[in-house]
Amino acid sequence: MKQSDRIVSTERRSQVGAVGPPYDGSDSVTRLSPRLHRLGLFAPATWASDNLPRVARQIVSSGAPPPPPQPGSPLDRAMPPGIRPDAEYANRADVLTADDPSHGTMSARGVAWVYSALLGHVGGVSLVSRRRLAGMAAVAFTGLDEVMGFPSEWAFGYSPGRPGGAPSRPGSTFGMVGMNGSAAYADIDSGVAVAVMRNRFTTGDLTTVARIDHLVAETMH
Repeated sequence: MKQSDRIVSTERRSQVGAVGPPYDGSDSVTRLSPRLHRLGLFAPATWASDNLPRVARQIVSSGAPPPPPQPGSPLDRAMPPGIRPDAEYANRADVLTADDPSHGTMSARGVAWVYSALLGHVGGVSLVSRRRLAGMAAVAFTGLDEVMGFPSEWAFGYSPGRPGGAPSRPGSTFGMVGMNGSAAYADIDSGVAVAVMRNRFTTGDLTTVARIDHLVAETMH
């Protein structure tokens, strides 16, 4: 089975014309096209471990914890009490450096830069065509989330809605929220990319990102 970093690197190299060997998890730096160098989207494999001291530590929120899932519910079965992530889990070095597509170690500026690049606003570089961009934001699935047990909509790998619920045209917004209330997204129609990273760990608390989402929407109007 291929590692996710190798798959992503290979696919992106094919799209933007990178040269040299695929990024293979070694200490060597992949030789990339000048367009990706300007964007700064790739780094050596040792970046994560070398930069761990700079990563903000997650702390337990001072607010009331969210209620646990209903016993026996799909979410309770998917995440039993013994393995539910918390601040201590999120601070573990093996988690922060894991090759796991369900986790992310990033800065708000860094992930906003990536979404801006997808919109074509960074250095005159277009990482994807306008047609591909529309496809990334288009709803591909509507139905019951079999893990969480509630109705959901998904694009291919992205959530198609704004995390704060601010109005947007269906098919314009794509992004993702994190378990601790972090979120990042891009909106095609407005051309805006937004990222909010939190280090107060409260599972599912989107209060901060919702406030910022609405402030962005009010400013754009």
